[in-house]
Amino acid sequence: MAIQQITLDTTNSINTQIITLENVRYKLRFFWNYRENRWYMDIYTSDDVIILGGLKLTTNYELLRHYIIDGLPPGAMILENADNVDYKNKDDINNAWLLLYITSDDELFTNA
Repeated sequence: MAIQQITLDTTNSINTQIITLENVRYKLRFFWNYRENRWYMDIYTSDDVIILGGLKLTTNYELLRHYIIDGLPPGAMILENADNVDYKNKDDINNAWLLLYITSDDELFTNA
């Protein structure tokens, strides 16, 4: 089991990063929706082919759970919030709220 924190660059309302999840490289594009006060994420292959777009980053919820899409990371992605309070500002996401990726060999998957 491995848990990997994904850190966002909150200085910009749109940012992109290349990340390796379970030995596969992905491009993650994050964008802040000012109207909703909410971060969204797109997941691309490393070759810029979109896998999943417009995923709302919702706290304390397994973000990839309802999607069966070829190429999607096989583990779980969770925006963890120990205080159970939703984030309100663009910069909150790396402080009390942490975007975590949990690998597919975790008990969460093997006991399902």
